[in-house]
Amino acid sequence: MGGAVRDDPPVRAVEVGSIYLLAAHHGSGLGQKLLDAAIGRRGASLSVLDQNLRAQVFSARNGLSPDGTDEIDDSFGNARDIRMAR
Repeated sequence: MGGAVRDDPPVRAVEVGSIYLLAAHHGSGLGQKLLDAAIGRRGASLSVLDQNLRAQVFSARNGLSPDGTDEIDDSFGNARDIRMAR
């Protein structure tokens, strides 16, 4: 899911809201196809849980890197979200 940026002020024109795949589909290329369809090559931002290394590696492989912004996400048991952008 890609769409309007929730950050104020926005850091990029589009934000990746989520990409969820069943574990059986990890490594199949489907996540890449979903990301490409959502944002293509545009500049974008997303938030990833600091403990989700798989998502961080996937994001980095697609040119996104941590921009130094993080926040606590109450909806995931007070886990820390890291913002990544390209």
